[in-house]
Order: sequence, then C-alpha cells, then structure tokens
Amino acid sequence: MAEAWCHQREVAGYAFDLFGDDPDLERFAGSLYAAACCPPRLAPAPDATFQLSRSHGLLTLTSAGLTLCRATDQVDFFRQAEWALTRAVMDSLDSCLQFHAAAVAFADGRCWLIVGPPDAGKTSLALAFAESGAAILTDEIALVTAPGLDVRPFRRDLAIHAGTAARFAELLAPVREPGWKTFDDFRFVSPTALAGWLPTRAASDLLIFPRREQGKVTVAEPVGQAAAAEKLVGQAFNLKSWGAKGIDLTAQLVERCPAYAVCFDDPRDAAATVSMLRP
Repeated sequence: MAEAWCHQREVAGYAFDLFGDDPDLERFAGSLYAAACCPPRLAPAPDATFQLSRSHGLLTLTSAGLTLCRATDQVDFFRQAEWALTRAVMDSLDSCLQFHAAAVAFADGRCWLIVGPPDAGKTSLALAFAESGAAILTDEIALVTAPGLDVRPFRRDLAIHAGTAARFAELLAPVREPGWKTFDDFRFVSPTALAGWLPTRAASDLLIFPRREQGKVTVAEPVGQAAAAEKLVGQAFNLKSWGAKGIDLTAQLVERCPAYAVCFDDPRDAAATVSMLRP
C-alpha cells in the first residue's frame, strides 16, 4: 500500500491541505501554491482538504466529495488545479476586500498596489520593482484588510507571459520550476523564487493604475480621490458581499494613498518614474 503524504498551505489565515497517496503526484502537489507552504499544523483542522489522485489515466482533484478538475497530463492538470484552488481561496477570504491588482512590498513595510484589468501591465511593473528588491505579494489578487488597510500576500504563483519573461530574463534566470509550470504563452513562478522574503502583511502606501501601450514614453499623472475610488470599485472582486463597508474601506484607501495613472511601454522606466514620485 502506498504511503500517504500531505502538503499544508495557508493564505491570509485560510488553511488547506493537499493530500494523496500516489508517489508520482507528491512532488506535483508540493509545487501547487508552494509560496503558501506553512509549518506543520497539528490543530486546528484545516479549513479545507484537496485530494490529488490518478485513476485510469486521469489526474483528478477532489474536495468534500466533489470533483474539481480532471486532466490526462500534468501540464493541463496543473493549470486546472491551480485555478480550482484559487477559486476556493478567494471564496473563503471574504474577510479581506479583494482587488484585481498586483502588490509589491518594501523592506520598510510599505506596499504599493498596482490596480488594473488584464493586460494592463501589472505583472511586468511588479517584476520591475522586484529587480530593485521589492517582494511581490501578488500579481493578480490583492487582499486589503479592515481595519488598518494592510495588504496581505495572496501566496499564489505569478503568471508571467512569454514576452514579459523574455524582458526579465536575467531576473528569472535563477528560477527553477518543474516543467508542468511552463506553457507556450506563459509560465508559473512562485513569488518566493524571486525574493527570499514575503511579509505577512504590509501597509498600503500608494495606488498605481497602469496602462501598457507599445511605444509609449512613460507618463505618470496624479489621480484624484473620487476617480481613484471609481477605478478601485471597478476592479473589486467581492465588493458586493462587503456592501457599504466595502465602499467605506475603498474611501479610506484613497484618502490614505496618493494615486497615479501610469502609461508606459518600458516597465523599468515606469518603475523608476513612480519611485521618484514616492521615494
């Protein structure tokens, strides 16, 4: 009988276990949400458990008796399982207001939120800050707490598109991830592979609204509080469940944090420009 294994994970207080008994899937499971690895947990019980198994050539992820995804190869299985876990984590973290944003933290405890829709340049700008020593808390889902307006890391892998990966080839060169994390158009990279540290929380300090345009010289313009609040509301994942409290938290965020709209082509130039505005 195969020996059972278990990988324990925690994201902003949400604890979950990945378990199984297929020895060929243990390393695979260990690569899922690797940045969320936590010390051995004896009690209390995890908030959820997810089983990885193989049967009749199918790789399967199940939880509470429900099949979340199936695939025939590890590359497709990783993509599906990673997204199934992400949905589960997001659904369980209503204690945080969630924004479609990247977030970078600095050694002095400050955090800058990079808020915008897909393809706005969030990940490339976050990587540019990482080259200067910042830790990437997330490149997609920012968790803002109340009270305090702290940002907690969403310990999911970064999804780095091929063009962005080529631009930051030197930064990514030391990163060694298993083959099932690499696709034709993008690759998954654990944020802890880029920085040796990830704070448990950081203080929100700046709002950046990026817009990536080919051939565009970097332009950074201040955004007023009303406009910044409107942009944040448009990029909130769970504002409906927060109701009036979410609107109030958004108002507090724009009152505390200066905001800039940054149009750019070169993310390094954009990062340098923003850093001069908020040293």
